[in-house]
Amino acid sequence: MRIIIVIISSIFLLISGTATLAHEALSAWKTSRESEQIQFSYRYLNIGDTLKTRQMRITFIVEAQPNQLVSMFRNAELLKKWTVRAEKCEIVEQDHKSWTIYNLFDIPWPFQQKELITEYRLVERDSSNELFLKGVPSKLAQVEEVSRMGYYEGHWSFVVQENGLTKVEFTSITFQKPQFPKFIQDPIIQNAFIDSINNLKQLLKDQNLSNELAYGTHKMEDAK
Repeated sequence: MRIIIVIISSIFLLISGTATLAHEALSAWKTSRESEQIQFSYRYLNIGDTLKTRQMRITFIVEAQPNQLVSMFRNAELLKKWTVRAEKCEIVEQDHKSWTIYNLFDIPWPFQQKELITEYRLVERDSSNELFLKGVPSKLAQVEEVSRMGYYEGHWSFVVQENGLTKVEFTSITFQKPQFPKFIQDPIIQNAFIDSINNLKQLLKDQNLSNELAYGTHKMEDAK
């Protein structure tokens, strides 16, 4: 059970981002797993002056436009639906290009629940969107019985492809020394990401179908 709890905590941080330190690549990307059209790759980095760690990259293709994908992070209700073990998602503050979301994650009893406060910054380009993420743990007062995750940064990119598709890339770095071997930890983290990404794809598919139905209904009414 302790192994699962520690790894779940790692997943939350990976989904949201990485820490703010200069880093230098020590190796090329190496693909570790391709499952359900989702590719997992890793490389080693030097962080700051002393820390060597592994960076994870996830890439996949989805039938959606970049602005649709951004809405899945900006809309707290949608974010809760597709993120594994998210119990609560609330917008703390927002403007046109940035927003802050509070997340509470369901951890099995008897362990403490985990909370995460994330600041998102949107950069829009002609054929792509990017999200830069930063942990802001001091943004809200902390509840004693809930464990809060700390500072980090992260990056999502959404690049337009042909035929209504978008390439999604996510990179993340962990800064804590792994408590368990890679052969134990990696499959659990990867499976959690696969579940989350499949949830995301289904939400986008449902959204596209709803838009198509609404458009068809509108055309029928115009034809009367």
